[in-house]
Amino acid sequence: MVHEPLPSAKQARLIILATGQSIPLTGQQMLVGRQTSPPLAEVDIRLADRTLSRYQAYLRNRQGTFTVETHPFSASGNRLNGILLERHREYELKHGDLLRLAAVEVRFEMD
Repeated sequence: MVHEPLPSAKQARLIILATGQSIPLTGQQMLVGRQTSPPLAEVDIRLADRTLSRYQAYLRNRQGTFTVETHPFSASGNRLNGILLERHREYELKHGDLLRLAAVEVRFEMD
């Protein structure tokens, strides 16, 4: 009897374009925000950029489909492939999408 391998879970990450840093997206819901001292416990992905709000955006994994939503308290907003994101709305992310979180540019990648 031949057993087919189980499908592997999709691996997703953000690549910070300025540095090449890779940030794995491992949670069901991840809050992106500015790195603060002391760090805010509820922020999952902390980026050291002063243009970011303490609470910038939510990234969600909805059964392998990743989405982004601007946090209601974000002062600087976000863009997906150059388009300003409306508040209170989720946008689906696709491999290669360019996301601008305040002034931080990242690329979404998924295997």
